[in-house]
Amino acid sequence: MGNLLMKDDGVGIHALRALERQWQGDGVEWIDGGTDAWSAVWRARDCRWVLVLDAIRVGRQPGSVYRLSLDALEEDAPGVSLHDVSLAGLIRFESAMGNGFESVRVVAMEPAEISAGTELSETCRAALPDMVREGRAEMLSKTFKERGNASQ
Repeated sequence: MGNLLMKDDGVGIHALRALERQWQGDGVEWIDGGTDAWSAVWRARDCRWVLVLDAIRVGRQPGSVYRLSLDALEEDAPGVSLHDVSLAGLIRFESAMGNGFESVRVVAMEPAEISAGTELSETCRAALPDMVREGRAEMLSKTFKERGNASQ
């Protein structure tokens, strides 16, 4: 998720692109949700596990990377809106419609600067490898539980 025209707000898309280049496995659908969470959730409706990559302001040090469950997102960042709609609200709506996910995880980064521009701030650019590493670790935990493998 994110807006590539608003500096650090696009960090999730930068992380998605880096993961997509690195990922060697199959069974992954890459969805660039941009600022349209409704369409992203709709496109993911047939997936069992969803990993959201985004910039989220919760008051931590800019460049901080953290993993959250959907429930923890609501607890740690109440009222946080991913592009004018609550991610938790969308997921719960989809579940009520019979399109529930087994697991929804969020890997997020605290943005340093959200303003017009296409480049990440120096702080977030330096922390991007950490976000990619956390996203990959989350993907591996789901992928290899499914396949019954322990390592790649």
